[in-house]
Amino acid sequence: MAEPFKNQINADLVRQAAAQLVPHAPSFDAKAFVRLATRGLDALELKARTLHLCAALQETMPRDFGTAAAAFEAALAAPTAPGSEAPPGLQGGLRGWILWPVGEYIARQGQDQP
Repeated sequence: MAEPFKNQINADLVRQAAAQLVPHAPSFDAKAFVRLATRGLDALELKARTLHLCAALQETMPRDFGTAAAAFEAALAAPTAPGSEAPPGLQGGLRGWILWPVGEYIARQGQDQP
């Protein structure tokens, strides 16, 4: 039986995402993000996990949306060429499943800055 998609959003992904954001957002509280994002995560279904991580980002990213958006953009993984393989996990930057909660964060926090 295939692993449920919800398991792609897990504590390891949270820790890797925090490590990618720290260099680009010095005021980002990575420890608090990991603590908030992983608390109760395993009991949640897929969309609930996404919203849970978004809430943790809202609590820990810089309050200024422009600063937070710039940090997310700087932390994005470079595109991979067709036929090439991306590095494992988030070693190359933010990509994959973590972008769902990041997108939700941007949709919520960026209302005043379309």
